Amino acid sequence: MPDGWVDGDVSAEGELELATKALTAIKARAQSAGSWRGIPELDFLFYAKAGNEETKVEAFGCKLLLNNLLDLDPKGGALSTRKIKFLVTSPKFINIDGIPYLEAEATENLIG
Repeated sequence: MPDGWVDGDVSAEGELELATKALTAIKARAQSAGSWRGIPELDFLFYAKAGNEETKVEAFGCKLLLNNLLDLDPKGGALSTRKIKFLVTSPKFINIDGIPYLEAEATENLIG
């Protein structure tokens, strides 16, 4: 007989696709950090839009996984781009339209 439920683990990840020219901003962060892997976690704000509907998404503490920096094979006439994966690592996690995904009780001992 069921007797309630337990919240499971949560995780989030994403991928940025940047033109090589736009990679300059990430490169500046790498230079400042002393290495590509040393880039500190970043917070991202982006909008997901479908038709007339738009959703504001904030992702906190995103750790970049720079594993395709040397993949330089654009198809004929295509813009050279890089895909950069990221993991959401902050206890603040994600807000959707300004509303936290996680309830305050889930992160009260994690956020100072």
